[in-house]
Parts: sequence; C-alpha cells; structure tokens
Amino acid sequence: FVNIKVDREERPDLDRIYQLAHQLLSGRGGGWPLTLFLDPGDLAPFVAGTYFPPHGRDGLIGFDELLERVHAAWNEQRGALQSQNAQLRLALELISSRRLTSNSDAAALAESLVDQAQARFDRRHGGFGNAPKFPQAPLLDFLLDVADQDPDAASMLIDTLRAMARNGLQDHLGGGFFRYCVDAAWEIPHFEKMLSDNAQLLTIY
Repeated sequence: FVNIKVDREERPDLDRIYQLAHQLLSGRGGGWPLTLFLDPGDLAPFVAGTYFPPHGRDGLIGFDELLERVHAAWNEQRGALQSQNAQLRLALELISSRRLTSNSDAAALAESLVDQAQARFDRRHGGFGNAPKFPQAPLLDFLLDVADQDPDAASMLIDTLRAMARNGLQDHLGGGFFRYCVDAAWEIPHFEKMLSDNAQLLTIY
C-alpha cells in the first residue's frame, strides 16, 4: 500500500469525486475522514469507508483487519473489482454530467442505478438505507435528472424530499438541513449543518 493523505480544503475536486464514489460503493452518506483504496492502474476506488479505528471495537472493523481483507480481495478477486470500477466510472460520469446521453450503456446504467435505489428505498419513512440516515444529495440529484422518464425515480424522490422537509432533518427554526438523522424515521437530527449539503439540496428542492 502507498499512503496518500489529501486535504479536502485544498482539493475540493477530489473530495467531491470520492464522496460520490463512497456513496455509490457503500450506499451510505459520506463524511470525514474518508478512507479509499484505489486501483493502482486507473486510480478508481474499489473500497470506501469513513472512519476505521486502529483495531476492531464496538462492532467496527479495525484498520489492521481492513488492510488484510483488502489485500486478499485484490489478490483473489481482482477481475471482479476491476469490473466494478468500470461501472463506477460510468456512474460518476453520468451523475456529474447531470444529463443522460443517447449512449445505450448510459441508459442501461441509469436503469440499474434506479433499481439499486429501489432496493434500498425506505418505503415507510422515505430516504435510503437504515439509521443513521443521510440526505444523499447526489443520489437525489440523479433521481431528479431521470424523474421525467422514470415514475419510480420520481416517486422515490418526492417521498424523500417531503420526509426530509417535514421531519427532524430540517431545522424548522433556523432554516437549512442538518447533516443527518440518527434514526431511520428522520426524527432525531445530528445537530451539525454542512454548507456543501445545503447547497446541493437547494438546487434539488
């Protein structure tokens, strides 16, 4: 492994790309510190996570064990990981472009992303995944792009936006949105606001 530390304040472009990559790989909201393992050939991330303690504790995998698992996966499943990287690159290009092209691969990928979103969609409370629940603005942005063409995407988008606006994620006194909620029902917020999150949500709402 070659260790590289990046200051997100100095390279916000890399932070944006890798936060998106983390959401696509893990299905969860990002954060800092962000930990990524990159393919040494094309520098595409194939494993992503946020904080890892030095050693396993409280149900969290330790960084020492993570290194061993990543090393084994790279040696034993390299072909599958590189195939995943190709899909990830297409997804990042699609989300960043904010438009669907006529390319059949892009259309197929968009359909696949909607299917993956449906699999993780919380039909009772809106949003994606379980607690802690993040707004996942890049995913909502993508759903907005395809909503005119896909009723399922439109339904997930509207239900999630309404749930976030009506419940605890929104600061009903001070305005704006908190970073995430600690529960699946969007009732108990983590009392921190991120300018980047609110800027992205502003364009979506």
